[in-house]
Amino acid sequence: MSYISYRHFNGRTIAFTEDNVEVKKLFLQRVPFKMRTETLQTYFSYFGKVLHVELIEKPRKKKFKFGYVLFESSRDAADVLLKEMHLINDRLIKLEPYHSWGQPAVENVEPIQEGSPIRKLNDDCLYRIYRYLSLTDQLNLARALKRCPPLYSSINLGTFKSISLWDMHDFFVLFGYKLNQIVGQIPRNRYRRLIEFVSTHCHNLRVLRITNSPLTVSNTYKLVGHLHQLQELKLSNCDLIDDCLPSLTGLHKLKKLDLCYNDMLTGLLMDKLPSSIESLNLLYCIDVESMFLPRICSALPQLKELGIRALLTEHTNVFQELANGHCCDKLETITLQTEASFDLQFHLEYLAKLPGLKKLIMYERPTLMLLQWLVAHKSEQLIHLENNSRISLDAQQMALIAQLNALRILALPNNIDIDDDVMAKLCNLQHLEEIHLQGCKKITDQAVLRLLLSCSKLHVLHLERCRLLSGQLIHRIIDELRELCRLQLNCRQLPVKLYFFGAKFNDFMLKHSDVRAASDMVDIELTRCPYW
Repeated sequence: MSYISYRHFNGRTIAFTEDNVEVKKLFLQRVPFKMRTETLQTYFSYFGKVLHVELIEKPRKKKFKFGYVLFESSRDAADVLLKEMHLINDRLIKLEPYHSWGQPAVENVEPIQEGSPIRKLNDDCLYRIYRYLSLTDQLNLARALKRCPPLYSSINLGTFKSISLWDMHDFFVLFGYKLNQIVGQIPRNRYRRLIEFVSTHCHNLRVLRITNSPLTVSNTYKLVGHLHQLQELKLSNCDLIDDCLPSLTGLHKLKKLDLCYNDMLTGLLMDKLPSSIESLNLLYCIDVESMFLPRICSALPQLKELGIRALLTEHTNVFQELANGHCCDKLETITLQTEASFDLQFHLEYLAKLPGLKKLIMYERPTLMLLQWLVAHKSEQLIHLENNSRISLDAQQMALIAQLNALRILALPNNIDIDDDVMAKLCNLQHLEEIHLQGCKKITDQAVLRLLLSCSKLHVLHLERCRLLSGQLIHRIIDELRELCRLQLNCRQLPVKLYFFGAKFNDFMLKHSDVRAASDMVDIELTRCPYW
């Protein structure tokens, strides 16, 4: 129910909406289907003069109708609102103030006159004026001017937390058809209306990313049921259940679907998802059962990216089925979260037999057998490997990784056992372009320099929290790169991006202006490490 306030005038009360609009029009709910407008007209006439009563039937709902009643006097409308219960023919009728934008005081507002100077401005000048105004002032001007350029192509839902319902409604009426992207968390006081406005006015929406906003089955249907142009949908931590998923079936243009952190999903109805999906993220959906994975992949023939948490179930040969069943031949990227003790039981080595595999991201240490199979089957195809486990890889595992010749991106953060000997083996990766070594505490300046010079395409190095590195490494890299350029032997993209973290490098950059002057050779960013 909309917020209303009451004020006293000459012994009578007048109701106002949250936008300070005088209430004369009331919204009627749960009107019995057989009740007639004449009955309502007679009842409400006891409170004052009624200008109009209208009832509307809801499609597919034959039990109740809804509608509105319009009073001539706002004082009479306030008397109706102040009465706690309305029994008409022994049936309880619910009512509340109609929306601000539907009240007579708003509908009768005079627009800015045609001869006004602002009406003579061209679209470009008008656009510049609008951009100087706050959202509320933009909407106020648009209401009076009846003319507004397309100011918004994207919006964060947090914007609507502090504006009125009227402003929110008019925003979607004015700009909804132009919105390509909506992101953010639905404000708690705007749930029902935001879902309604997005569904009604944003039919051209391409990207919808909603987080931390619980959605019922009904609200999920209302939200996405009419957004047939959606190409990317994220509903993260929205308390979705399996019965929410059929609401996505009609999204035939959907390419990317992110359902992470919905821990009540089991995977039971995921074969009902649109077959157009190319990317599916189910990370941290802890109740998704691995036994459904082959069926899900079979229903998504275009699937190229998959994020999944593998759980221990009776069905532990799921990855063997994926590889041998050819149900995901286009799958190129897998992000996998498993329990370390379950890796062997899941036969993760069969991931290496997926025909399209190019990118593998793991949150637990890869098994030795998986790495052996990757070397055997994907050494010339796998271009991206990440191991985000806190457990370091041993020398045997690192030796196998060094044999993945096609790698372009390698991420091995927090591997405390990576030393100069291991770094020397990585020098064999001649296609390497980017490496992440955050928190690898044993690597030295010499090892990093040797890796950079050996891998002629390497141009991005994440070296945050590598304790043995010094500022002199930066000088040595600059000197070597300049020499390669002088000899016309440089093959890598310049400048080389170097990422460091810590007071030692802050002080170094402050004291050595010559490093900042070498921006054509190195681009240094002092940043917080993403792997804490």
